[in-house]
Amino acid sequence: ERLKSMERLEDDARRRGALEPRLDAAGVKEAELKKVITEWPRVEERVQGLFQQAENGQKQLAALEQELREAGAVLEARRQRELLERARPLQEQITAIEAALAALPLVGKAELAFLEQKLQELARLKSVAEAMKLKARFRTNKPLELLVTAGLEEPRRLPVEAEASLEGAGRLLLEGPGWTLEVQSGEGDVTQLLERARRARADFEAKLKELAVKEIGEARAVRVKYEELEKALEGARIRLEGYLGGITFSALEAAAANLGPDKPVRDPELIKGAAGELKVSLGALKVKLEQEQEKLKSWTAVFESLDSAVEAMAELKRQALEIKKELEALAPLPAEFGSADKFIDALKEMRGRRDALKDQIAGLKVKLIEAQSRLPEESTEELAAALRLAGEELARLKRQGEAIRLVRAEFSALKAEMDSDTLAPLAKSFAHNLAVVTNNRYTAARLDGAVPGAISSGDGRALPVELLSTGTAGGAALALRLAMAAYLLKEAGGFLVMDDPLVNLDPERKKAAAILIREFAREKQLIVTTCDPATAALLGGNVIAVHN
Repeated sequence: ERLKSMERLEDDARRRGALEPRLDAAGVKEAELKKVITEWPRVEERVQGLFQQAENGQKQLAALEQELREAGAVLEARRQRELLERARPLQEQITAIEAALAALPLVGKAELAFLEQKLQELARLKSVAEAMKLKARFRTNKPLELLVTAGLEEPRRLPVEAEASLEGAGRLLLEGPGWTLEVQSGEGDVTQLLERARRARADFEAKLKELAVKEIGEARAVRVKYEELEKALEGARIRLEGYLGGITFSALEAAAANLGPDKPVRDPELIKGAAGELKVSLGALKVKLEQEQEKLKSWTAVFESLDSAVEAMAELKRQALEIKKELEALAPLPAEFGSADKFIDALKEMRGRRDALKDQIAGLKVKLIEAQSRLPEESTEELAAALRLAGEELARLKRQGEAIRLVRAEFSALKAEMDSDTLAPLAKSFAHNLAVVTNNRYTAARLDGAVPGAISSGDGRALPVELLSTGTAGGAALALRLAMAAYLLKEAGGFLVMDDPLVNLDPERKKAAAILIREFAREKQLIVTTCDPATAALLGGNVIAVHN
């Protein structure tokens, strides 16, 4: 009955649910329009004011930038004048050094080296010539004058009254009126030696004349002075370049001559600070102006103009009034529902409950039919007898299960007792074999079942088998195989066959492994096959050679 009464109100409730959001939206839009209509003239006024402020700010910024350029030019002129005053002494020093260099004879390294070489050559030839000493005695019946050239010396005139003693190095040349007498040492080609010495002296003297110096000491002094002046000139030029940067002194001097007059200016940093603050203000002003313009742009895009917005406001009020009239004509909602949506939700929930009850009734009817179809055909006595037999069978199965549980518990206890120390002899034998084959480097091992997990050194440090070296791993494997063979054979008969067990071991490990193998062979029959006679000799035993 409640559902039927609510269904009579459903159409009006749904219509109310459609109209009420429209009325709310109209109210929201009316408030927005009212705000736009109120703000529109104010925003236009603010935009005009911001435009004027931005224009004035740009003029101020232009004036500050002009002042900054003028101040920079004045300060740059001061800097150039100061730079010129600092650089002028250096330039004068460079000019003086260049003049001193120009006044010196041009004695370069090559020219000085040439003089040194010729002087050394002349000294060497002179020493060779002086080693060939000549002595002569000249006698005459009447006085005369001789022209004497002794060795490398210059010719000299010698008056002789009756007799004269002469000496020369390598050669003596005597010349008189109408005759010439030349005496040479018999050692080597004296003429060629003297000619070479003459050419060396001539070259030496010609170079001195060319350089405008009197002797080599003066040439050396000139060269030292030249190098000192060049070094001083280079230092002065470097210092001048450090002052001037990338320009020349003449360019700086010409630029300084064209500089304008000096005048007081503000500090450029203060001007920059003022310009920076003004730019920040202009930036904020621009952002604010753009925001205000964006408001006008968005309002214009929607309403075109303020008058259109006012007309839209009037139309919106008319639509809201019509919606209110239509709502007043609809049936009112029950008092417990605050809105049409809540009424519709409650209606849906009630219909769902009704449909669920119908489904539940249908299901119960099906179950009733199924229960009626399963009613037994046997009598009560027959069912009681069957129940008794089933109870007896259940008791028998319980007794059987208890017996099985007891047997399983005894079996588990016995198995645990047997497994506790089953592999202890294997572990002990493996540890013994490992100590022998590694020369007591590793003396203990931990078995994971029948496989070693780690071995321990004499100081107790454990090492996983994966980290063993190849040689140690090979020895450990041999120790494990022999321990397993001893464990499996125990007191039983049988024998062990091994194929070249020492092939992968180094000589020291082979010796240790051979000791272990011979120790095993004292207890059990052991047959070893190998293609290495040294291995056979190391193992000993009964060696049987097999030939193809």
